[in-house]
Amino acid sequence: MKSWVLFVGVLAVAAAQKKPNIVFILTDDQDIELGSLEPMEKTLSLIGDQGARLPNAFVTTPVCCPSRSSILTGLYIHSHGTVNNTQVGGCSNPRWQELYEPRSYGRRLRDAGYRTFYTGKYLNEYGFPGTGGPQHIPLGWDWWAGLVGNSVYYNYDLSINGTAEHHADAENDYLPDVLREKALGFLNNSFVTNGDKPFLMVVSTPTPHGPYTPARRHIGAFAGKTAPRTPNFNVPATNAKHWMLRQPPAVLPDDVIKTVDKYYQSRWEALLAVDELVEAVVQRLDQAGVLNNTFIVYSSDHGYHFAQYGQAIDKRLPYEFDIRVPMLVRGPGIAAGSIINDPVLSIDIAPTFMEMGGIDWQNETDGTSFYPKLVQPPTEDYDRTFLVEYRGESNGQQDHCWNDPHVAECYQESACKCRDMRNNTYVCVRHYSPYRNDIYCRFEDTEDFAELYDIRQDPYELENLARPNLLRDVTPYDKQIECYKKNVAQGLSVSECLK
Repeated sequence: MKSWVLFVGVLAVAAAQKKPNIVFILTDDQDIELGSLEPMEKTLSLIGDQGARLPNAFVTTPVCCPSRSSILTGLYIHSHGTVNNTQVGGCSNPRWQELYEPRSYGRRLRDAGYRTFYTGKYLNEYGFPGTGGPQHIPLGWDWWAGLVGNSVYYNYDLSINGTAEHHADAENDYLPDVLREKALGFLNNSFVTNGDKPFLMVVSTPTPHGPYTPARRHIGAFAGKTAPRTPNFNVPATNAKHWMLRQPPAVLPDDVIKTVDKYYQSRWEALLAVDELVEAVVQRLDQAGVLNNTFIVYSSDHGYHFAQYGQAIDKRLPYEFDIRVPMLVRGPGIAAGSIINDPVLSIDIAPTFMEMGGIDWQNETDGTSFYPKLVQPPTEDYDRTFLVEYRGESNGQQDHCWNDPHVAECYQESACKCRDMRNNTYVCVRHYSPYRNDIYCRFEDTEDFAELYDIRQDPYELENLARPNLLRDVTPYDKQIECYKKNVAQGLSVSECLK
């Protein structure tokens, strides 16, 4: 009897050892539509070429804290309630910590026996007095090295398991490099002391979010690089776009375009340090002999734009450049060089990680796992409808460019063209299949403005088909939006509205 029990115990340990490790590398503000994956040759080779590229990856809200909250939980913003980057807007506030941190994929995988590690940017308001300070360690993480506050590269604090660690402005304080060393330290520790346990490692770099600071060794690497002059680059929004985009100036002056180009170059240079981080992590996994049993996922919290429709720089818009993101995955069972065209969403990441770890995720998330798509031969049999939501922010006080408390982030360097406003609030219904690719948005403004684009025919979203003179019937879309609003008001699922 003892030998049988021992045999069963050995099998149980063997089964536990076969659970795959998961590494998630998350960038900030990294578009794919406008070329920000191009400078990352190592990442494309080590993850994309050795696994799968998913060219149709979307976020369900295009701004940092709400999107990161959705990535952590698998929930739309109307489900988790984080609607902007402020504590009042739900960013890392006590309500989030009580109700939604326990629902993160980190918590679920830790409960399933994973050793968990998080380093880098978490949520924009993390670590401040109103959110518990750096002493607060979000549930689910065995080893915590979270950035206090928003994206920065020098002069910052990390919470190291609840104790503040200050970094200044020396070359070795460059945050992406520090995150690389924290990650390698975790891996070394895991292999030495916890080799029998699978691990989840999240490296969340601020790159290439503003202030767009490259490592000093990379400054000038892309000298003269300019933002892509796409057909929608610095064109007037006209009456085809909602109110915020129609505000002056209609086109940006030359000095602003020069600034846009400077930032574009700096972002590419900053991404080189992330490329080196990816290479270092892959090499360490390979040296430890666990690379073949590790899923490595690379993505961003949303995209970015560079003077499209006369909007200087930022995100927060429901257009392709802001909602499409990189998505590269390698790991056990994924054929090298795969292209998976199925649409995947930011709210799919949490259930995917849970399924990779053998956890039943059903009925816990608004998203769905794309793990089966990674390990099965790709098909063109997909048809998905999903939401893109955003609630516009304001400063709440008179802006130095505008005498209006309902606007936000209006800077003189951008000719006072505001990046956000209260009426930049919208719900969009997106359809994506091999035969259909369109998006319909309704804005909560005094015009009840609507925009509809057939992206197959109009990839730069220049022709708004919802305009009355085009006589396009938008009734089916409006019915979906009204169903969504009714269900959200009543606390019901919106999945039926999207069928």
